[in-house]
Amino acid sequence: MSFTKEKIADLKVKHGENLFIIKSDSGAQSIVRKPTLKELEALQGLLSSGQLMTYNIALYRTCLVEGDKFEDEKNYKDLVGMSGKMAEIIEVATASVEKL
Repeated sequence: MSFTKEKIADLKVKHGENLFIIKSDSGAQSIVRKPTLKELEALQGLLSSGQLMTYNIALYRTCLVEGDKFEDEKNYKDLVGMSGKMAEIIEVATASVEKL
């Protein structure tokens, strides 16, 4: 699947500017949006129980705007690879601790 400039502009109008395209080596493409804090909190239990792959896939499917959904189990490599890129979308501030 490929996206035209017009399609991307339309999606930005509908979903805002926080859109990202994820591409796999096989040619699969998806547009995802940045997750909300509530969505991250809802999936936090998967991380704390050590289910990183399940967390990534759930986050990918939650934030998927348009593109390859990988409903067929035969495409699990693309699903795992592309969902693994969701961590790069999450913005985290850097903080420091100073002893007083």
